[in-house]
Amino acid sequence: QAKPSKLMRGVNKSGWHDEQYVFPDGEVIGDAEQTEGVYPLSRDVPKGLKQKGSHEEWVKNVWSLCANNSRLIFSVGVALASPCMYLMDEDSGGFNFVGKSSIGKSRCLGIAISVFGSPDFKRSWKNTSNGFEALCALHNDLLLPMDEGGQADSKEVGENIYMFSQGMGKGRMYKD
Repeated sequence: QAKPSKLMRGVNKSGWHDEQYVFPDGEVIGDAEQTEGVYPLSRDVPKGLKQKGSHEEWVKNVWSLCANNSRLIFSVGVALASPCMYLMDEDSGGFNFVGKSSIGKSRCLGIAISVFGSPDFKRSWKNTSNGFEALCALHNDLLLPMDEGGQADSKEVGENIYMFSQGMGKGRMYKD
């Protein structure tokens, strides 16, 4: 019978919820009237996701490195596209730079990571399936920068990529 003057909507994960985007740290963007009513129930934030400095500093210190380098520009584009996949009605996507050592693969990854966080934002393919599933959930509608695929079991990496590309984890039985 209560008639609250304001309603709140609890969300159980970061990412898009209708017209609002909920960042893992709880920040909500979208229509100001609607975002006030969105409340993230989980405050699990991916390690390394943080703002350091201003946009102007990023342009000066990071974007300037991308001049005349199509791979670095592409890497920034991939990072910026990650939260836009939902808007294009796409489930997921991925890119993998392959090649010999010292050709710029790590720099491409570092540039992409700089869009959302510190070097601590980088993840490793060396993970169990359950660990990878939790990692994907934590990075819902957000860049998931993976490195060192060669150090992980190729069969497990393949299975994880398939699970990731399907947008769903393993089925589980819960106590209820």
